[in-house]
Amino acid sequence: GVTPNPASAKFHEDKTDRLSTHEFTVNGSRARLYFAPQDRVVDTITALVNQAQREVGFAINAFTFDNLGAAMIGRFNGGKMVFGTFDNASGMDSASEYWRLRPAHVPVKIDSFPYGNGTVHEKIMVIDSTITVTGSANWSANADYNNDENTLILYDTTIARRFITEIVTRYIEAGGHIPAGCGRTRPGRNEAASCAHVSPPQPLLTPRGDSGLRRRRPRGHTRPRPPRRLSRAPARLSHRVRRPRPLSRTQTPTDDSDMNTPANAGRGQTRSERAETRVQRCRPG
Repeated sequence: GVTPNPASAKFHEDKTDRLSTHEFTVNGSRARLYFAPQDRVVDTITALVNQAQREVGFAINAFTFDNLGAAMIGRFNGGKMVFGTFDNASGMDSASEYWRLRPAHVPVKIDSFPYGNGTVHEKIMVIDSTITVTGSANWSANADYNNDENTLILYDTTIARRFITEIVTRYIEAGGHIPAGCGRTRPGRNEAASCAHVSPPQPLLTPRGDSGLRRRRPRGHTRPRPPRRLSRAPARLSHRVRRPRPLSRTQTPTDDSDMNTPANAGRGQTRSERAETRVQRCRPG
């Protein structure tokens, strides 16, 4: 075989771009090939995302490149659909773009496989159901500036359908929701179905006027009502104390002895006094 020449063996940033062209035609379809670090492959992917017209779906192992994360947020805020799945271990890293996309309400998920039992080692993306991005490069600054990586961009709807099916499968597996038909061929058309109606996740926080943010209550949760206050009306008196009726001038007695006469018996007396008078009358003499 050919004996390698150590003097010409170069790696990382010591390499130079040896390709006269990066664009090829494979089976009648357009393809582009780039190598890192000399071709800045993650910058190339970022430029493609900025040109997305409908949707961007992805499944990625390590994604820490800030410019690419900003491009996805910009597309999402511009009304385009952006969704994807991160590997469990790499996605939970503090430098992961997951922690930037999620607060921006971009529907992204962490892979459901626990660390050690399964790894999403894919680096795939489909743009507008027609452009497929794949290769060895993670979406990081190291891949863009230091590592020896490759990125292949394919412009073929048949290939895009295969990749979007994988992306959708990983997303649903991680707990996401995709409408029926996303990633499949529309009847009578040779193109991938649009995924523009992927339901976004529930926001972590909801605005509360000018006083800041409050945590969203879980679905089905109702705020407990305060106990009803019972107003107690004052109890009614069971009886009234009647004042003695004043006697008319014609009935006013001239002396105290007239008060005991049968005609004036009970006049000017309270109820208890009249009852006592009746009791005395009924007593045997």
